[in-house]
Amino acid sequence: MKVKRMLAGIVAMAMTMGMTSAVVLADETENTPEETSVVETAEPKEKETKKPAAKETDKKEEKKPAEVKETEEKKPVETKETEPSETETKETAETKETAPSKPEEKETAETKAAEPAEPAKTEPAESSEESETEPAETSEAENNETAEQKEKQPEEAERPSVTDKKTAKKAVISPFGDDLFYGFDEASGELTIFKSESKDKVAMPNKSGADAYPWYANKDKVTKVIVDKGITTIGDYAFSGYGKLKSVSLSSGLTTIGKCAFSECEKLDNVVIPNSVTEVNDGAFMRCNDLQDVTLGNGITLIDDSMFQECTSLKTITIPNSVKIIGSGAFYGCTRLRFINWGKNVTELYGLAFSGCTCLTDVTIPNSVTYISDSVFEGCTHLFSVTIGSGVKSMGTGAFRGCTYLEKITFCYGVKEIGHAAFSSLPFLSEVVIPGSVETIHQRAFEKCPNLKKITLGYGVKEIQADAFWFCPKVESIVIPSSVTKLGRQAFGQMESLKDVYMDKALSESMEHDDFVNVFVDFNKLNFVWLKDNPFVVSGKKVKVKAKKVKKKAITLSAGSAYKVTPAGTVLNAVKVSGNKKITVNKLNGNITVAKKTKKGTYKIKVKIMSTGNATYKASGWKTVTVTIKVK
Repeated sequence: MKVKRMLAGIVAMAMTMGMTSAVVLADETENTPEETSVVETAEPKEKETKKPAAKETDKKEEKKPAEVKETEEKKPVETKETEPSETETKETAETKETAPSKPEEKETAETKAAEPAEPAKTEPAESSEESETEPAETSEAENNETAEQKEKQPEEAERPSVTDKKTAKKAVISPFGDDLFYGFDEASGELTIFKSESKDKVAMPNKSGADAYPWYANKDKVTKVIVDKGITTIGDYAFSGYGKLKSVSLSSGLTTIGKCAFSECEKLDNVVIPNSVTEVNDGAFMRCNDLQDVTLGNGITLIDDSMFQECTSLKTITIPNSVKIIGSGAFYGCTRLRFINWGKNVTELYGLAFSGCTCLTDVTIPNSVTYISDSVFEGCTHLFSVTIGSGVKSMGTGAFRGCTYLEKITFCYGVKEIGHAAFSSLPFLSEVVIPGSVETIHQRAFEKCPNLKKITLGYGVKEIQADAFWFCPKVESIVIPSSVTKLGRQAFGQMESLKDVYMDKALSESMEHDDFVNVFVDFNKLNFVWLKDNPFVVSGKKVKVKAKKVKKKAITLSAGSAYKVTPAGTVLNAVKVSGNKKITVNKLNGNITVAKKTKKGTYKIKVKIMSTGNATYKASGWKTVTVTIKVK
């Protein structure tokens, strides 16, 4: 009876589930467990290898009802005619519980070995309808999951590891275009930009504004930006206006920083630009109010317009030797900037480059600079002393205008011109010495210098334009060298204290009377002294220099010790013609310098000399002399 009830349960299960494996058991109850196992393992092996799709499963389910009907017709008859023994029934029950058999496990292992990418699966036995149907559904779901994982794996492989792995674990990683990713860790405030591992170099695209970048949503949370290796370009406005950003880490390999990339990051206090960077575009760090420490890499050749404009905490800037041009407004309004450490190769300073740097006190423009544009140092109200290097060939309008505390200006011999209104409105300037290398003094160059008392114009000046020294009321006398061929209207106008004018009579005769009169105010009150021909006589001397002194330092010989000059006290200009390279001649005054560690011996130096003239004499012509220097 127990066996009959068990068989009846199996038949009922087969009728309910619509599957065939139970029917096989009912029809072939005389089969051994081994035979049943072979039947059971045939189908799973086939399914694992072929990976049946959903459509194939549907077809099987369509066929199964027909098989069940045939079974229903046969089962009652077979149950009555054949009664399995208790031993057979037990073996069948054991087969249900223990399937699949050992041969099936071996085949399954072989199948897994053949498909390493397939996730591991455990196939249940097929001794019942239920055991066949459920594994098929599970296998299909697992196959779908595996397919999704395979699709995701390449994308994850494209993502590189962020430099800071701890940050990467915390950060939410998001794509930016095809080859860029960014991660933001809200806990630390770190924003990291990195590239795909499949690319060696990736340039960040330029956008029209900061809000066009995908990380803009975290603008008020970002405290640190890390630009990882392989990123070559930071786009325009990429981090502009990030008010809580305090530090930036730029990796080597970066070449370009875009326009206004970090502008108005008020809390940013230090920046190190790596040597790989060759281009930093205009306004890159403009209005970073807390920026105090800047290190510029030696790959930069241009400090672009407004690059550090209004960085009001910046105190010192060191310009690397690679820089040739400083752009317009590059350091405009850096009100705490006190020291400029110039590179050796700066050649051009453009408009307003250092304008409004009110804490600058002393500026020495290097000899490498050839061009000073308009208003470069205008409004540097605490600038006390300025030295203009010998290489300056051109100077723009208002270069030092409005430097209200400027008292001392030194022009190195070699400067070719003084620009329009370059030194106007300097209330504390008291003396000006202009070397003979200067050919043109432009309009209003020194106008409105109310405390200017002494003006020395070197022989070589050819043109003094209109209003050049207008309203310098404390000047009492002026010597105009015989090299001057043109005087502009009111060039010395509004000089209320002017009494004596020393000049070449030939110049006055070459000008129209009205033009000459209009050069001065109160022309009729002036005392004109016509310069005499210069009786200048010069000859070289023999000079001895101790070798012990030269071994320790350079020795400078004054013009008085190197030449015999008549009349005494004449101002000289000199040019070295020939001689040892270690012995040099000062063009402005004729002094001779013997370089340190010059060897013992006798050296003959040929020098071309002239007298620039004075309040009595005109300038002389050039004369060549030989100076003998003996080092022993």
